[in-house]
Amino acid sequence: MTKLLLLITAFLISFSGPALAEDWENKLENHLSKVKYLEPKDFPELPRNIVLELTTRGCTIPQSYLGPYPEAQKYLGTPNNVIKGDFSGENSDEWAVICSINEVSSILVFLKGTTEEIAFFELGKDKDLIDVETDGTVLFIRHIKTTTREDILHYQRMYQAPEFDSYNTG
Repeated sequence: MTKLLLLITAFLISFSGPALAEDWENKLENHLSKVKYLEPKDFPELPRNIVLELTTRGCTIPQSYLGPYPEAQKYLGTPNNVIKGDFSGENSDEWAVICSINEVSSILVFLKGTTEEIAFFELGKDKDLIDVETDGTVLFIRHIKTTTREDILHYQRMYQAPEFDSYNTG
């Protein structure tokens, strides 16, 4: 009897597994359409040459949910995923942007504030970077923000991590 039950279970899983996966993929695609994306021109602080480069590449900038935390509340409704800092340590204004092209996101870092040197970090498919709350709210869960040296050292100690630059992704 146990062997028969196992056989029936395996049979049902083999037929329902792909259907469930396909259904989940369809749901993710539907949820992805609820993520808000902004155009590079929607960030007036971005230098014109960087706006032009992002636009030429076909980038849109996904807007992240920053959480219900008190420190995040001040950012609600504020465009995000574009930051300015000194990421290379060369004392220059540099920019990092989450850039989505054809529903695949990467972080582009414009070193020395130019479009001549661009560092690239792939994040993945946008549909893999969303979460759906129990109330149906769709959240793009990756974000970049500037941070302080103290925060970096705190996280470095907490996670026993090697040194890293002054940006973080969530």
